[in-house]
Amino acid sequence: MEQKASHFFQLECTRMYKYDAPNHWLGSGLARETNELVFALDGECIITIDGRSFIITPNTLMVFPKGHSYSNRLTKKKKFLYYQCHFDALVDGEPILEALDLATGNLAVTVQDPEAMVALFENALHAPHFHNETAAQLNRHAYVTQIIAEYIRLRQVLHLV
Repeated sequence: MEQKASHFFQLECTRMYKYDAPNHWLGSGLARETNELVFALDGECIITIDGRSFIITPNTLMVFPKGHSYSNRLTKKKKFLYYQCHFDALVDGEPILEALDLATGNLAVTVQDPEAMVALFENALHAPHFHNETAAQLNRHAYVTQIIAEYIRLRQVLHLV
């Protein structure tokens, strides 16, 4: 019987929120200390990472790889509502985006089931608070893991097309 390789996955979700950007929203930053996932709900913005620009519209899920500089600005629509999750994840001790070759290329994907993605973000944001902090953290991480897994799946679909 052939034995399958098992991999150790470690996740730390440091911040998560839903944000309605003001109409003058403009930002830039040096290298981030964590990876970030952004899921656009409404409006439109332009995000530039290491000189590459992406137009982010509703139902777009995008990763900001750790250690890369970025800037963002609203388009003429002057509105941008989104979820954002800051995280670090390792697979067998290696950063997940590098391990799966996801830190470069097309960092933005279109989510096929936006209602399911909203539910994952909302559940992670409003995860039940247990008496035990470890149980609460595991519950939140379960939802964040599903968000990351969907991003990985969608990136792999892009490579198959």
